[in-house]
This record gives sequence, C-alpha cells and structure tokens, in this order.
Amino acid sequence: MQCSQCKVLACSHDDLDHAPPCCPTVDHADIFESAKKEYEKEEIRKIHQAAAHIEATGYMKWPRILEVIKFAQRMGYERLGIAFCIGLAEEAQIITHILEKNGFEVFTAICTQGSLKKKRFSSLMQTPSQEQMR
Repeated sequence: MQCSQCKVLACSHDDLDHAPPCCPTVDHADIFESAKKEYEKEEIRKIHQAAAHIEATGYMKWPRILEVIKFAQRMGYERLGIAFCIGLAEEAQIITHILEKNGFEVFTAICTQGSLKKKRFSSLMQTPSQEQMR
C-alpha cells in the first residue's frame, strides 16, 4: 500500500478498524509499537515537544525556514548541517546565509562531495526520457 494513495486515512483518525487492506499501520503494528517506545526517551520527547510547540505556534503562518530557525533555537542548537543535491546549490546557499544571519554555525555537504560520480557505480544511470518524467 502506498500511503499517498490512501483515501481512508484511518491512521490519522485513530480508526484502524476501517483501515484499508495492506495498511502499514496495521500490517506492521509491532514496528509502530516499538517506535512509540522511542518517544518515551528523554531526548526524543524533548524534540517532539519542541516540534509540537513550533507547529502549534507557527503552522500555516510562518515560512518553513522560520519554523526551522525557531525549532533549532528552542532546542538550543548552535550548529546546523545541510545536505543538498547539486540541483539545489543556489537554494542551499540562500538558506545557509539566512541561518548564519540568525546566529547558527552552518555546515554543508553537496551530493557530489568527494567527486564520486553516480555513473562510476552503476551502468544504469542515465538521463530519464521525457516519457519517464510524465
């Protein structure tokens, strides 16, 4: 099941009795129970609470970059890392500048770091056709 194709969304309504066949929440309940235990860990709880506060305060009001800044500040982070694809190099530069202006030390890594080329590792790498991109 692809969650993006689900029309029921039983998991978001706590209505798993009406979940569609092959729903990952039902089919892999043991994994989700294990994940719930992770939320009980102090550091994870702190992250979850900070994220919930940012969502309650700024969701649908703030741009995502401001949400990131407010979250990082609330968590007490001073250093942030950005991993980005070469196709987003300009955006990464802009975001780095914004984060630095807001007092963060920023570390970045581009997908081509180390000069490793995809074609070197796979003969399957090729430019997709127009048909494949539709």
